[in-house]
Amino acid sequence: MTSAERRTGICLVRVELQSDHTLLTLRLVPDIERSATVETFVTSDIGSAVRTVRAFLQDFEADRQKTDETHPPLGPASS
Repeated sequence: MTSAERRTGICLVRVELQSDHTLLTLRLVPDIERSATVETFVTSDIGSAVRTVRAFLQDFEADRQKTDETHPPLGPASS
């Protein structure tokens, strides 16, 4: 199994109630072995936060699918 196949990402959502709004902090790490790729977003717009998390998950899955296409599983081929 290659490191691309074992890749682990983290999407952390921190929610803080403020006096007049809710503050959301998103920390996105597409690959924990490459910590330099951390992105942080701060917003009070829940819709924006949800769109950001959705995009992160979709990108993570798209990268997995690319890896599957370029590195097919080893072993006997089934017919």
